[in-house]
Amino acid sequence: MPPTRQFARVTSEYLDRCRASALSSSDASPGWDPTGDPDGDAEFLNDEKIYDGFGDPPRLLTPTAVTDIAVALDPIRLDDLLSELPTSTEEAATARGFGAGFGGDVRAHLTEHFVAVREFCRAAAYHSRCVVTQVDRTPAPRP
Repeated sequence: MPPTRQFARVTSEYLDRCRASALSSSDASPGWDPTGDPDGDAEFLNDEKIYDGFGDPPRLLTPTAVTDIAVALDPIRLDDLLSELPTSTEEAATARGFGAGFGGDVRAHLTEHFVAVREFCRAAAYHSRCVVTQVDRTPAPRP
């Protein structure tokens, strides 16, 4: 399974509880259940039970950074950007790095994910939430 970028909206208070748990536990476990801002302090979330050590550890986006991202995403006219893609599915998929075998509608796929990230950031900003982001490289379960 290819790696996926995961995002979690969390309150500052929740992060404080995770930090306290990591500081007080014998194995430095933050006790966090994941359902960057390079200056954000999220090192305590770097727990071997959650993060496998490949790639970057979890990153923290502060409420201010989340608001900045939400504001920056709002004026983007996605249709204008997508008009630059090649017309054939194969060429568009290659241009976006999807690789061989992508059989879906590239524009629809990019639109769906862009809109989801924009709405996610808007909601996090509205509620003054932090966002923790990490790359998940967990293999898919075998049937």
